Amino acid sequence: MTTGVSYDGTISGTTSYIGQIATLAVVDPTDSAFLAILPQMITYAENRIYREVDFLFSSVANSSYNIPIGTRIISVPSGSNFAGVEWGGGVLVVAEQINLITPAGTTDPELGSRVPLLPTTKEFLDAVYGSSLLANRGAA
Repeated sequence: MTTGVSYDGTISGTTSYIGQIATLAVVDPTDSAFLAILPQMITYAENRIYREVDFLFSSVANSSYNIPIGTRIISVPSGSNFAGVEWGGGVLVVAEQINLITPAGTTDPELGSRVPLLPTTKEFLDAVYGSSLLANRGAA
C-alpha cells in the first residue's frame, strides 16, 4: 500500500507533497522560486486531470428518452439502475453523444436509423427555430 501524501506533510502518516515534487524537480523545497510556482503547478495538474481522464466505466447508453414532436425538451427520468449502481437522479452529467432514432417510437437503434445531433447553443436554436411552430415547418 502506498503512503498518503499531504500538502506539507503535517498530517501524521503522510509524506510531504512539496518535498516529493522538490525531489523530482531537483530543487531545494525552501527555494523561493519553487514555492512561488508551486500553486500554479498544482492547478495545472488538477486541470489536466479534469480534461484528460475518461471515465468510461461510468458511461451509460440510454434509449428510453422521448422527444415530443415540436419541442426541444427531453424529460430525464428520476434515476436508473445500472450494474447495481444508482445513477442519474434525473441529471445528465455529460452527454457524450446524442442520436435521434427514427422512425418515432423506435427504441432499439438497430431497428431504426440513427440521426446524430450536433451540439449547439440555446441562442442558435432560438434564432433558427424561434418557436415550436417554426420547428415543425419542415416536417412532412
